[in-house]
Formats: sequence, C-alpha cells, structure tokens
Amino acid sequence: MVDDSPVAEYYDKEGHGAAEQGVYYGISVKRKFLNNKLITSMAAGQGINEVNVDQISNYYTTFFDDDYYYVFEQKDYRVTYGYFSVGYHHQLSLLHLTFEPIMGFSSMRFPDYKMTGYLKTTDEYRFDATHRGSKENSRAFLMGIQSAIEVELLKSLLLGISMQYLSSNHDYAIEPKVAGIDSRKRNDTVNYRVFNLGFSLGVQF
Repeated sequence: MVDDSPVAEYYDKEGHGAAEQGVYYGISVKRKFLNNKLITSMAAGQGINEVNVDQISNYYTTFFDDDYYYVFEQKDYRVTYGYFSVGYHHQLSLLHLTFEPIMGFSSMRFPDYKMTGYLKTTDEYRFDATHRGSKENSRAFLMGIQSAIEVELLKSLLLGISMQYLSSNHDYAIEPKVAGIDSRKRNDTVNYRVFNLGFSLGVQF
C-alpha cells in the first residue's frame, strides 16, 4: 500500500514475507563448565528459503482487472548469521540434553524483486518494475533459542537432533521503477522468523 492505495510495483514484506520451507546448515564450537552443567556455544550458519510469489501475482491481476496479468519474481531469502549462547547441559548415561538462549547478528541478502506485466490476449511482454538503487545486505540483531538431543557414540562422537528458533528484523529500502513513470522509495522490513529442525554430528574432546 502507498498512501492507502494499492500500487502494483510495491510488494511489502513486513508481517508477511511469503517464505517457503527451506534449508539451513551451520557449524558450532561448544564447551562445558561447572561439572558439565553449563554449556557455551559459538556458531555460524546460513538459511535459504524460497519465496511464494503466486498469491501476490494473482492478487494484482485480479485487483486491476485490466488488459494485463502481473508476474512477481524474487530471489530466495538468504540469511547468514553468527551467535553466542550460554545454556544448560544435562547428561543421562549416553544421552546429552541441551537448552541455550541465543544472541548474535545476522545479514540478509537484499530481497530484490520485480514485477512484469504481460498482455492477457497474447502473453506479450509490456513492462516491468525493477529496483534501480543500491542492493546492500541488511544487517540486524539476532535472538533465539536452541536445543538438542544427542547420543554419545564411540565415546568421542555425538549424533543427535537439533532444534532452533531464530528471530531478527531486517530493514531495507527499495525503489521499483517502471520506465517513463515516477517512482518512490519504499522503506520496508523483513521479519525473519524461522524454526530449524535438523540432524547434528559432533566430536567431543
């Protein structure tokens, strides 16, 4: 929305980033203290999520109901992060349980997108709205929690299931422009909220 009116070339992200399920990977170094009850971690990772643009494309095609249909395109959300955590560790025989609050920083690749208009009758390309300005990554403070259930194998090897919730707000400015039409810069925010579930493999010394 711009000045309370829908404008086709704008695709606000705040509150509804339209992210799909994705993948993530990471690496961490952990150390235990106080009779193995306290655990600290330093970690880095990256998450990648595709973007569902079908709904926004269909919305604008239906809303304007003119001679065109509109197709939005956007690169995957790609967030790289690093964090530090201090939490609780408990061991039951060969089973290790951990729970750790997370604090750190994240960097999101610029959420670049464009809108293209095609004639309904012939599918001919007619125009597009693309961002003409800077495409710097957006950096933000990161918070979250993580937990893991791991089984000790061969004394030095740990195999487990890890769970992680991450939260950060990435501000950015975008100015999509259609040739021959004035454009306006739009300030927006991607509310990055992700739950990661995966397998972990570790070596303990």
